[in-house]
Amino acid sequence: MADLHAGQPETKRPEHKVFTAKDFDHPEDWAYRKDLPLSVDEFDPELFRRGLESNETNTMLRTLMMSHRSLSALVIQQQSQIGLMAKQIEDIHAQSCTSIIYSYVDYSTGGWIKIGFSKSIDEFDKTRSKEHERNGFEFVAKKIGTIKREDQLKKIMKNKGEEPRYRTKEQYRLTKSNIDLLLRLDWPWNVENPYQYLQKHKQIDLNL
Repeated sequence: MADLHAGQPETKRPEHKVFTAKDFDHPEDWAYRKDLPLSVDEFDPELFRRGLESNETNTMLRTLMMSHRSLSALVIQQQSQIGLMAKQIEDIHAQSCTSIIYSYVDYSTGGWIKIGFSKSIDEFDKTRSKEHERNGFEFVAKKIGTIKREDQLKKIMKNKGEEPRYRTKEQYRLTKSNIDLLLRLDWPWNVENPYQYLQKHKQIDLNL
């Protein structure tokens, strides 16, 4: 049988092409850039179908890139909405909450910050505050808050490598680093002069 391919030039398989932004007509259109506004409506299924039918690699890849941006935008929007809902729930709970969180300082033996939680303002004013003052603590600040906030702060202190004072669960070193942490977490503190307790502690040490 005669060789049907005899006398015909050998056909070479095309080399594998790695597409980059330079291969597109308008690379700035499909490139994922964080500084561009995102939209969940950017994916065009009809355009992608035409690209498949006509074997236009440029069109298909461009559409896929835009669909990636669309999915990313959807995830970002959902995360933002969840965060907003959580904040709204927290605000509603705070308005109906009667429990409080608070801070004291103790200047003895190195200086300590005491954090705490009380079920109600009335309980704090009548019993808890007087107990702390009898034990030598100086009041710093208080605000509406829950036991969850106190647990959160303790966990962050632990992750930070801060161990509570011996035989306590809510007293930590009086340091600038710990004061900064309280301020970042919006824990009750003297925000107008947050470091005055460090200065007072140093002065007490000098007088001893």
